[in-house]
Amino acid sequence: MASPFLPCSHKSRFKCTPSNGMDGKSRVKVAYILPLSIFKFTVSVAVTLKEDGASFILVPHGFSPDYAERIIIPAVSSGPQPPFPCLVAGMGTYEHGQTFTKEHFHYKCNNGTAEVIACVADDKSVIHIGRMFIRSGVRHKCDVKGDTVTYEQESTCYDNGIHYDVGEHFRNGSFVLVCQKDGITIEGLYHQRIFV
Repeated sequence: MASPFLPCSHKSRFKCTPSNGMDGKSRVKVAYILPLSIFKFTVSVAVTLKEDGASFILVPHGFSPDYAERIIIPAVSSGPQPPFPCLVAGMGTYEHGQTFTKEHFHYKCNNGTAEVIACVADDKSVIHIGRMFIRSGVRHKCDVKGDTVTYEQESTCYDNGIHYDVGEHFRNGSFVLVCQKDGITIEGLYHQRIFV
């Protein structure tokens, strides 16, 4: 009896790339987007289980059970079947409970499926799903919205120890400043408490 899981594919979408080391003077946003189906199923592959009477055959999505890198797991004749490993195309096999990282996502193998458990920054910092932090002027965020897991890096404008978002206005002495996508610009100034 064939029981194919949903097909999965790893997709990263870059909105732009950092050009100056994210020093806070320039605004850069990078988003890595992963369809939620990968949140439940093995990355880059879907696992197909076929019961041939005496065993289960795990193969990457789109491949035949005759595929050379398949995994054959004997069926248990009495008692429960032990958890299945995760087969990840181009990365190998991971045992149930084992964790691994692929690009900007950290996974845990759960009975044949690789589940996203966190996002990973370029410096290998771990951002748990639903969390955000700022390090060196860069906001890191790992979020689930609808059917998508998203990891975002976004530089912030930084002035006098405070991070500002794009479009945000603030004052520094007599200057009125605005955080723009390409950095901080002077929008005006105060002269004797009057904005000019």
